[in-house]
Amino acid sequence: MAKIRYLAKQKKLGNQSQIEIITKINLQTEPKKFLKYAKMLTKEGEITSSCMLLLGKDKSVVDC
Repeated sequence: MAKIRYLAKQKKLGNQSQIEIITKINLQTEPKKFLKYAKMLTKEGEITSSCMLLLGKDKSVVDC
């Protein structure tokens, strides 16, 4: 659901390059790659608060 909503937001903004990148990402095999492009990971690869809210889990439980 996060991927669909992110793509809808990018379409409204007319950001075609982001749309192309995100559409190619397979969430089953590359979840961290999507979270990186959605700006839900810090530069160090840590999960942000917004990501935890989206996933609805405690940081210690989230396994990306």
